Amino acid sequence: AISKIGSGDLTLEDLINLYDKTLELNFKNQSCYNKRLIISKYINKQFSIEKDLNNALTVQSIERFKNKVLEYNLGYKRVNEIFKLLKDILDYAAERDYLTYELSNKFKTILKNVKSKGKVQEKLCFWTNEEWDSFINSFDEKDKFKLLFEVDYKCALRLGELLALKWNDFNSDKKTILVDESYDNLGNITTPKNVSSNATVSLSSELVEKLIEFKKETCGDEDDFIFFPDKHTSRTTIRRVMEKHITMSGVPYIKFHGLRHSCASLLLAKGIPMKAIQEWLGHSNLETTLIYDYADTEMKSGIQNATNAYAAKKESDMED
Repeated sequence: AISKIGSGDLTLEDLINLYDKTLELNFKNQSCYNKRLIISKYINKQFSIEKDLNNALTVQSIERFKNKVLEYNLGYKRVNEIFKLLKDILDYAAERDYLTYELSNKFKTILKNVKSKGKVQEKLCFWTNEEWDSFINSFDEKDKFKLLFEVDYKCALRLGELLALKWNDFNSDKKTILVDESYDNLGNITTPKNVSSNATVSLSSELVEKLIEFKKETCGDEDDFIFFPDKHTSRTTIRRVMEKHITMSGVPYIKFHGLRHSCASLLLAKGIPMKAIQEWLGHSNLETTLIYDYADTEMKSGIQNATNAYAAKKESDMED
């Protein structure tokens, strides 16, 4: 069932290393990084990778791996991502006769995709407009992180897209900013997650003025990154700053990506068509955007009520 390399049996660690060498040929740097994280965190830890394939890959070891992953209580998409990577490794082994197709398929049958429970596919964590105001107002006016979070929230950018923005992407006359690059975890500039993420995003007059002032203060050149031109701040640092101000402002905890959810949820509450939200978020297909529409009636009602209350309060304050 299992072939050999050289004079000794091929170990699971050998197989994983061989598969690893093919990653750059098929995936972007960020995807390679993510796959290696999964291998390190889940696959290497749950299998006896030092053993030969006959002993490392068994029905029992695959079942044990599956059950262990399910115990982590991860989202169904993450679980399926982990399962798919192991299935890709099994396919790689079968294609090179390190493993029979019969045995590979038997193992893959065990790793069936996990389905979402109910209509709500993922729990969306987001802020209302009022909660956003509380968060952003916890920053000092001159804090560079304040503008960073404002640009991200109002443009619904992924973190890599935000960090890749340069001043030559910003057009103050047209009030737009071009999103066509992404800064990955390894410090490489790549293309965004998908083709549809390449977009020219409209900016409010207020945000344009803030960016113009920030450029003057930082003496930014056209080829400079808008944020952290001298040395890029790590993603961890940005997340820590966000967590600090979440605590300071007393708003519910959300991840950085939750800023995109917050922007999308606000657009949805305002009655913006789903197709327009898809284009704004740079989703490659409408199904991804529809996750916001799958939210239950109570959640959507909560967004709408909070938005209406916030608008009424603003109007009342203006009258006073």
